[in-house]
Order: sequence, then C-alpha cells, then structure tokens
Amino acid sequence: AAKYPTVDGVNATVVKLTGNQNVSGIKAFLDKILINKTNDNGVDRLQVNGSAEILGDAKINLITIGRGGGNLDGNLAMGRVALFRNTTGSDNIGIGLNSLVNNTTGSQNTSLGVASASEFTTGSQNTAIGAFTLLTQNVASQNTVIGCNAGQGITSGSKNTILGANVRGLSPTLSENIILAIGNGAIKAQFDGTDWIFNSKISATAATTANQVVVKSQLDALKPYK
Repeated sequence: AAKYPTVDGVNATVVKLTGNQNVSGIKAFLDKILINKTNDNGVDRLQVNGSAEILGDAKINLITIGRGGGNLDGNLAMGRVALFRNTTGSDNIGIGLNSLVNNTTGSQNTSLGVASASEFTTGSQNTAIGAFTLLTQNVASQNTVIGCNAGQGITSGSKNTILGANVRGLSPTLSENIILAIGNGAIKAQFDGTDWIFNSKISATAATTANQVVVKSQLDALKPYK
C-alpha cells in the first residue's frame, strides 16, 4: 500500500520519507500543499488548494470534528471529547465540549451544548439542546429537553418533554411528563402523566370563549363528567 510523505520545515517545504515508501505522486502532493508563514498571527498555516480527505477524526485547536468513538457511519462529533467513549451507538449527534462524552451504546441521540447529555451511557432517542441539559440522565430514552440546565435530576425517567431553562431538581424516575417553565426554572404548566397542573391563572377573552381552556377543577364540578 502507498504511504504518503509528511510535510516539514519552517521556511521551506521538505518531504521526509521513511522506510520503503511508494513515492509516486509526490509532485502532485506538494502542488496541493503550502506552508504559509506570513499571516496575521505569525503562526504557520497549512493551506490545501483543492479538496482534502481525512480518513479519521480531525482535531482543530483541540476541538474534535468527526465521528467520535467507534468511528461509526451516521455519528457526528463536534467538540472536545464529544462522543469520546462511544462504542456501538449509532446515528448520534454530539456538538459541544463533553457532549455525549459517556455514551457507549445509545443511539439516535441529539445533543447540542456544553456538557449536554454528558452522562448518557445507553439511552436512546433523546434530544438535549442547551448547555448542561439532561446533565444527570444516563439510561433513559425518548426525552426532549430544551433550555440551559433543564432536565437535571432525571437519571432513568423517559418520555418527557421539557421546555424552559433551569428546570432542575427533578425526580430521577420522572416519566411521561410535559413541563413548560420560564427562564428561572419556575414551572407554569405541567402534565404529570394523568392531569394538567397550571401554576398561574388561566383566562379567556370573549373572542376565545367558545374554545377556552377548561381546567380539571372545573370538570370535577360537573357531576355528569365525574
């Protein structure tokens, strides 16, 4: 198999060959590469004139761009140690420092934000958007959480939808809930798997009277429906 030469040197381009190498195409290789020392920061810059193919994850200023652990088709890792411990988990997207860093076999997870879903190991079909979202979850599945720090406390609970930043201190096994919160984490509406709970007044104008929201207490007051 052909081995490609490396490029070396400060003020000149030098080809280093080691061992028994196939040197055909060296000129074409050199024609594509330029070490440019004249730039704004005085730092060497590698320029590739044309397309480049890198067979493996790339690191740019310590940021990984590639497939992450397992090198599986369908995975996308962007960020330092994103998807680092992945083994067989597929169709995952981890973007941000430590995003999905501990995922091993979980699949179809989407994690965007610093340390988002960083404790995932085997959970699947989760979506975590925002820094530190679903930070404590490890084996749960089918959770959708949007908001910085949201979903913290859940470890094995599944099938939750949480919208709003700083929704923390949740039950480890919380499941099948819908939570709507404002930015300070105050929950304003929650479906607990059985009932809707509203933590603020519900009102309707004359224009919406025909379709106004009816809360559980009102339904309970109507004996035919009890």
